[in-house]
Amino acid sequence: MSLETAKVSISKAFNEFAKTFDEMEIDFMGGEPLMEFPLIKSIAEWVWSNEWPIPYVLFATTNGTLLQGDIKDWFLEHKDHFVLSLSCDGAPHSQDSNRAHSSEKIDIPFFAKTWPYQPVKMTVSPNTIDTLCEDTIYIHQQGIEHIAANLAFGEKWDKKHLTVYKEQL
Repeated sequence: MSLETAKVSISKAFNEFAKTFDEMEIDFMGGEPLMEFPLIKSIAEWVWSNEWPIPYVLFATTNGTLLQGDIKDWFLEHKDHFVLSLSCDGAPHSQDSNRAHSSEKIDIPFFAKTWPYQPVKMTVSPNTIDTLCEDTIYIHQQGIEHIAANLAFGEKWDKKHLTVYKEQL
């Protein structure tokens, strides 16, 4: 998406939704939205430079691996106007199993401190179902209070996983 397309889409959304809704959330989505950080930054700064008819929040879910250096500093500076949600699957062994050895790149305590009420989005797979309890405890120990755990789609689940799931809960 180009900056111009974003401007047109956001303007149109505010004009249409202001008649029906009291507020709006502008979500930045993708496989990993922070891969397009320069565009996100440009869009956010454009949104903030305009007057809009209803309150809004800017939001993105990230795996956290690109939240480093200047990008991290920018989000910290704008934490009250741009919310990041972390997608993290638990302790390092589970995160690495589900997400290609990425655990060492994620600063979970940063998310806990910067957006304390934002839940972590945890995906539970057949490979990690047996450590759901341990993974939940690990994320809590990192300072995250709220976890939104979901079972992975497109995976082969069977009755033995249901038994393990019940034990883990």
